[in-house]
Amino acid sequence: MSFVEQLDMMECTDIAINFGQWQLGWPLVKDENASYSMSEYKRQIKAVLSQMVDGLAAKLKLDKQASVYWLSTNPHPFIGEVTHCPPEGYRFPLMIARYKEASEEALAELREKDYNIGYIDNYEISKHLNDVTSDGSHYFGVANAAAFEKNMADCLGFP
Repeated sequence: MSFVEQLDMMECTDIAINFGQWQLGWPLVKDENASYSMSEYKRQIKAVLSQMVDGLAAKLKLDKQASVYWLSTNPHPFIGEVTHCPPEGYRFPLMIARYKEASEEALAELREKDYNIGYIDNYEISKHLNDVTSDGSHYFGVANAAAFEKNMADCLGFP
């Protein structure tokens, strides 16, 4: 069963998607033949989001078209792989900030082509929460609850 068919079966009305941490993670450092540029990241965002919107429009049987949102990549503090010498990953704060910019550029280009894709910016609230992260990318306690509330408010269109 395809991803879109699963969404149809579950009658999803809002879908938030993100990728980026893995692309900056250690596998690219460990494989000298691998390369992953900012333009490739942007191209993949545009491909995935446009396929998601087009696939949902073509296959979903919902009365209301499902809304698709891009969820910004959470920042990563100076812990783990980036503290090794040499680094064992590229999850540096400035790299993730650049990924955020590239994703915003990709969204703007998709919107110029009439793709209606929402944006949930976790980055701005998460960049101050490095002391409450369990692994550098995921949050717990009050921070996790606040991020969830913000995401729901963004999906529902509340200020």
